Amino acid sequence: MEVFVHRRGVDVELHEAETDLTVAAFADAVGLPGEDVWLEDADAPLDVEAGLAAAGITERANVHVGRCKKVQVSVRFEASTKDYDVHPATTLRHIYDKATSKKDGFDFSAHDKGQYTLQVRGTTEQPDLSRHVGVFVNDQCEAAFDLVLQKRFQGA
Repeated sequence: MEVFVHRRGVDVELHEAETDLTVAAFADAVGLPGEDVWLEDADAPLDVEAGLAAAGITERANVHVGRCKKVQVSVRFEASTKDYDVHPATTLRHIYDKATSKKDGFDFSAHDKGQYTLQVRGTTEQPDLSRHVGVFVNDQCEAAFDLVLQKRFQGA
């Protein structure tokens, strides 16, 4: 089977694996022995003793491999900041939706939601919202973003 692997500091990678390979052996095969493997948007890491298929990994599934069990996410907009505790396989889309919501975020209008995106704090990188937050963590399992206007590409 083919599995999309997200991990700290690296673009998503496609890996081949046998369905009966254990989760622990899979982490070893992708170069991260002893690290946890998470299905995308899951609340807990997979059982290391289970085979990939038995653990719920399907063809071309997205998984996160890393050591962080929780990620402290900070999202800044103008002079305010919102903090969220999430799992490392949480997509940036989930964080963006929370940060722009009325209940947990900055109460963006539908129009503003279409104009803004997340940008990695201290950079100009505006990652695709399908990426996992665990890709952007520091050594303390923290990630920081700003809500900014999306880069617009104008054609000639």
